[in-house]
Amino acid sequence: MSIILKMAESVRTEDIAIAVSSHFQPLSVAKVDHSEVWQMLGISLVVFIAFSLWVRHLNRVNNKISAANTEMEKAKESSERMSAQMSALLDSTGQGILTINVQGKIGKAYSQYCLSIFNCKDDIGGKNPMQFPAPPS
Repeated sequence: MSIILKMAESVRTEDIAIAVSSHFQPLSVAKVDHSEVWQMLGISLVVFIAFSLWVRHLNRVNNKISAANTEMEKAKESSERMSAQMSALLDSTGQGILTINVQGKIGKAYSQYCLSIFNCKDDIGGKNPMQFPAPPS
């Protein structure tokens, strides 16, 4: 017989029980209350849904703002075209045509002939017409 078999036969059952109990402690399983876990999961779900709805709302608002910006760009382009047409119309008359606003200043739209009337080479829009020197007679 081998030495290992002789050792195995010489070990008593009590010795095996003592060795096993000293090296392997049985685990005690405690009862866990899962109600807090479910509460946290419920709160997380509510927060997630609220956040999702808020993002959806922001996307809708963003789409409305984008559409309004597009409309404003179109209106701006139309206004610029109308302004260019108005300038061309004023310049083609060969007359000095301008507007004066409530503050007594020249409006932005005026005919190019006004520059020669006021003896000025720069933009006269927004200036007081009384500040220009009198034209030579």
